[in-house]
Amino acid sequence: MSKLIDFPCQFVIKVIGVNCDELINEVIAIVDSKCDNFNPSNDIKYTVSNNGNYLSLTVNVFTTNQEHLDDIYRNLNAHKLVKITL
Repeated sequence: MSKLIDFPCQFVIKVIGVNCDELINEVIAIVDSKCDNFNPSNDIKYTVSNNGNYLSLTVNVFTTNQEHLDDIYRNLNAHKLVKITL
């Protein structure tokens, strides 16, 4: 069985949530707590939806294995401001 992802690797996570500064700060805090070399200035980009209700964040993380990646996703999805992660 072949692996879909070769670890360790850079991986892009899309986070969509409520448009507020708190979402950006919380996503940064969550990812920073899970990834040693996370640099928000370079590793996160965001776009506001057309109506301004939602914020889409593209987060570039360095992940070491599947459990590590799953842990990041679990923590992001558990936050009240996050609507979906891709």
